[in-house]
Amino acid sequence: LVGLARGFSPGLRPRVGTGWPQLMQGLPLRPGDTLLLEAPDSWVQANRILHHFALLRRVAQPWRPRSVEAVVQERLKLAASLSALLLLLVCSALDLVSLLPLALSIAYALVSIGCISLDQAWRSISYRLVLTIACSFGPGAALTNTGVAAALGAGLVELQVLGSFGFLLCIYLTTSALSCFVSNSAAVVAFYSVLRDVRVPGLNSEQLMVAMMLGGSSAFATPIGYQTNLMVLGRGGYAFTDFMALGGGLTLVVGCVVSAGCLVFLADAADVPPAAPPAPPAPP
Repeated sequence: LVGLARGFSPGLRPRVGTGWPQLMQGLPLRPGDTLLLEAPDSWVQANRILHHFALLRRVAQPWRPRSVEAVVQERLKLAASLSALLLLLVCSALDLVSLLPLALSIAYALVSIGCISLDQAWRSISYRLVLTIACSFGPGAALTNTGVAAALGAGLVELQVLGSFGFLLCIYLTTSALSCFVSNSAAVVAFYSVLRDVRVPGLNSEQLMVAMMLGGSSAFATPIGYQTNLMVLGRGGYAFTDFMALGGGLTLVVGCVVSAGCLVFLADAADVPPAAPPAPPAPP
C-alpha cells in the first residue's frame, strides 16, 4: 500500500511500540512524504475517509527478485508497446490506414504477444463512456428534427462579421460553456448537429470541427464540468468562484490559441468558395 501524506498531523506521528522502524519513531511526517505500508483492508477503509493521506493506493504485486529472462521479456514487451503506439500515431497522422481496423489489429497483436491479457483488454473498454456517447445522439437528432439546429446555425452565420478568428473563437467559447454544465460528449454531439451544415466563407469544415472538439474538452470554468475538477475541489479547498476566476481566463487564452492554430495549420483552399470567373470579352 502506498500512502501520500498531506502534512503533519498528531495522528500520523510514528510512536514507540506501534510497529514503526526505530529510526522513524517520534519523527513527524512532512507534506508529500510517500510511505510504503503493510496494512489489512480494514485499515485502508478506515483511513481512506480521513484527511491524513492525500492518496492511498494498493500496490498490485509485492516486490520479488526477478530473473534475467523475466527482465528481458518485460523490456521486449515495453518496446513492443511503444512501437505499437508510435505506429498508431504515425499511420493515423499520415492517414495511411483507417483508425478503427488499425487499432483493432494492434490490440490483437498486443494480446497475442502477452503485453496484456484478454481480460485486461476487455476491462480497458469504458462501457459507461460508450453508452454516454450513444445516448448523446438522441438530443442531437432532436435538435435536427425540430429545426432548432437550423435556427441556431442561421444565427451563427450572422457572426461572420467578427471575421474568421472571431467566428472560431465564438464556436470554441460556446462549446466550452456548454460542456461546463453537461458532459463533453453530449455538448459536442449537440453542437455538431448545428455546425455540420454551416458554411462560412474563408473557413473549412475541419477548422470548425476542431474548434468545437477542443472547446468541448475545455471545461475549466466550473467544478462540475469534469470529474477531475470535482476530485480536486474538496481536497484543495477550492470554491466554485475559484474555478470561474481562473478557469474563465484560461478558457479565453486557450480559445485564442486554438483559433489562431486552426487558421494557421488547418487552412485548406478546398472548402473556400472559388473566386468568380472572369467576365467574357466584349464582342467586337
